[in-house]
Amino acid sequence: MFLLLFFGKVSHSGFYYCCSADGLARKLDIEKSLPVGSLNDELQNRRVYIEKLDALKIEPGDDVPFKYMSAPSEPLTRDAPRRTLMVLLFALVGMAIGCGLVLMKSVMASRAVK
Repeated sequence: MFLLLFFGKVSHSGFYYCCSADGLARKLDIEKSLPVGSLNDELQNRRVYIEKLDALKIEPGDDVPFKYMSAPSEPLTRDAPRRTLMVLLFALVGMAIGCGLVLMKSVMASRAVK
């Protein structure tokens, strides 16, 4: 059994996985005797962090998250774009597109005749 344990292969966790039944039973007994999570480093680190956070005593402060410089008031004028200006601009754009289409149609018609 000593030779088998000595020449056994080591797995990723550092344990021999090429052992006899007695060796495996002994390893199982050892692992059962250990507390839960003692073989997992990440779990132990998380427990330490939680214990540190639990030990921290944070007292509520008098900090104000935000403060207004002045009291809010109703706006005096409308903040949206003016309707008349929008109607005039869209009318001009529509006229430009219409003129462009008429010119394109006349050019196409003159080329088709030739």
